[in-house]
Amino acid sequence: RREMRGVGGSDGPGSVGRDSARVLRDGSSLQRAHDDESDARRSVVSHELRVQRKRLAQAEQDEEAAARAAASADRAEARAAEKHKEAAEDEKDAAQGRMAA
Repeated sequence: RREMRGVGGSDGPGSVGRDSARVLRDGSSLQRAHDDESDARRSVVSHELRVQRKRLAQAEQDEEAAARAAASADRAEARAAEKHKEAAEDEKDAAQGRMAA
């Protein structure tokens, strides 16, 4: 019997159990590695989503600030046009006053 060990790729009935246990351990290790890889991918995707949301929020804030600045510039331009009109009327009135005098 001792001479038969190793012949035909088998060490006897006990080796099947050891091989099965090794396959189960290897399969379990592979599953853990797969799970770890999946967790890492989820973590990366989650981080990327947080970064994109932050960038989007910042872009929205920048857009709102730009809109407020444009509205303020429009109001300032309208005030400047009104002041210019008033100054032109005052100048016209002054010129008429000089001509009348």
